[in-house]
Amino acid sequence: MSFGRPRRRPRLAELSLTPLIDVVFNLLVFFMLSASISQQATLQVELPRADVEPRPADPSAVVVVIDAAGVLHHKDTRVDLDQLTARLRHDRRQNPGATLVISADGDSAHRHLVTVLRAGRRAGFEEVNVAVQPDERAADADDAAPSQP
Repeated sequence: MSFGRPRRRPRLAELSLTPLIDVVFNLLVFFMLSASISQQATLQVELPRADVEPRPADPSAVVVVIDAAGVLHHKDTRVDLDQLTARLRHDRRQNPGATLVISADGDSAHRHLVTVLRAGRRAGFEEVNVAVQPDERAADADDAAPSQP
């Protein structure tokens, strides 16, 4: 015989999914924004000038930076030639239509540019661009030059 309060079965804890979904959504937005910001080159290189029309940056492009000392950087990470080739192959598998963009400092040796071109070719990149700064002085000189008859 039992005196006192009747025993109740303990209620199972309920888990609300709404806060969990909110957190996951916020993390997704955060990582998407941070990924697009990290694509911008943080290394300071002085690009050579050329008389070209500026083009918009391709967000799917794979960028390799060569600094003035000839040090190679891929996605803001210092790499040697073997690491660069492996990383370029990985990038090519992830995005077969990607373009390789080489952003070389104007004071870097020509051999470093050729080395990266060779690594890009070995990785399977068919389209390679070399980043330059538009030369406004050349455009101004063309405007001031007399026209040829």
